[in-house]
This record gives sequence, structure tokens and C-alpha cells, in this order.
Amino acid sequence: MKIIISHDIDHLSFREHLSDLFILKYIVRAKIEWLAGKIGLSELYRRLIRIFSNKLQNLDELMDFDKAQSIPSTFFIGVNQGKGLNYPAPEAEKWIRRIMDNGFEIGVHGVNYENINEIRKEYERFIRYSGKKKAGTRMHYLRMDKHTCEHLSDCGYIYDSSLYEMKPPHFYGTLWEFPLHIMDSYIIEAGGYFQKRKLAEAREVTRQRISLAAENKVEYLTVVFHDIYYADTFITWKQWYEWLISYLKKEGFEFISYDNAVKELNTRL
Repeated sequence: MKIIISHDIDHLSFREHLSDLFILKYIVRAKIEWLAGKIGLSELYRRLIRIFSNKLQNLDELMDFDKAQSIPSTFFIGVNQGKGLNYPAPEAEKWIRRIMDNGFEIGVHGVNYENINEIRKEYERFIRYSGKKKAGTRMHYLRMDKHTCEHLSDCGYIYDSSLYEMKPPHFYGTLWEFPLHIMDSYIIEAGGYFQKRKLAEAREVTRQRISLAAENKVEYLTVVFHDIYYADTFITWKQWYEWLISYLKKEGFEFISYDNAVKELNTRL
């Protein structure tokens, strides 16, 4: 079993959320998790004070860690706005170049999943920004309907990783569908909206997911960790991710990118 590590970029700054409820929800969430005993007073303080820095993303920090660990991770970035993904296209273009210059692969964090014309616009915009000939995607909030895979294939995507299910990759049209197996929020929030698990329990649940993947003969285990959580404002999340990489390396797993996994699978067609 090979490991594919990925990161979804949902937010870049607090300023991009001045006209919605994100900042209010961010504050309420922090207070609820503190009152529930899931985070300490110092972490609560760091979350609240961070608002004044205007910095939500932790991309440089996460790239530094992945590079130091020799992890060929893939970053999914939005080139359109919708459902809380509010950063402007020029900022996305800047980060696309920066991530690629750091040697990482990058894909589309898709917003549109129903309208093929809008999906195509996102794809073409990303190709223009990145200079890539082909690209893969993960839908924002994993939103899909019964036609999404067909639309993605028709628009030229070579892979998608938006279905959360314990299955191996399968070919659909002209793209590979890589089911998503481990997501940070599902592990730590346990299906809710706030942190439910502390680090020890999150580790155990993760080990169980990895074992289940092996039992189901999953050849490529896919993981997503959101860069917003790679900071001391979300201590459990950051420690969980660092533990996960250490654990997978200790167990002897090989890491691979989505693009290289597609190349491996295509040789079998």
C-alpha cells in the first residue's frame, strides 16, 4: 500500500471573510472547544489573537515540513469562489506558482460540480495559471452529484479524489477516481463541527482506518490535511499530522503523488 498525502487550501486570510460569518463562527468554535475542555486557555488566546494578523493559511510552514520529510504532497487550490472559499484569483495564481516552485504538485480545489461549462472554466483557468498540460481535482466540501465524474472527465481532468469511501481507485471515462480514506476533520471532529477527539484517540482511530484500508486491499491510501490547521492555534491537528507522517514512515510505507499514481495505473490499462 502506497500513501498519497494532500492538502486542501480553503482560506488564505481573515480579510477575505469580512462580508460573511466565518470569523464569527471561528470565534464561537474556539470558545466551545475551550469550554468542552478540548483546547486550553493558551490555545484559545492564540486563535483569537491570530485574527489580527490576518493570516489564515500556513502554506510555507506546511511545505517546509513536507519537504523536510521528503513527502511528495499535492496541494489543491481554488481558482473560483463559492461556499466559503473566498480568496481572489490573483492570490490563487500567486500561490500556485509558489507551491510549484517549491517542488510540489498542485491540483484544482473545485467549486462547481453540477454545471459542466462552469467546471470547464475552472479547469481552463487553472491550466492557464499553472502552465500544466493536465490536472487533477478534489471538490470543495467533497460535493458531487451523479454527473460530476462524467463532467470532470469530459473537461479533461486526469483524476479526482472527492469520494469518501474505503475503496481502491477505479477508472471513469478518462480519469481515475481516487477515493479519499483519511481526512483530518473526520478524524478529529468525529463527524461533527467541533473538535471531539484528543490526540491519543485520534491516533487510534487513524490506525484503525489504515488497518481497514489494508484489509480492503487499498493500493493507494489517500490522506487530506488542511493547511489552516498546521499551526499552534490548532495544536491537536498539527500534532496529529506530524505523528501520522512519522507513523507511516516508521511502518515502512512508500509515499507517492497523485500524478505519479496516475502514471502507474495508466501503465496497466
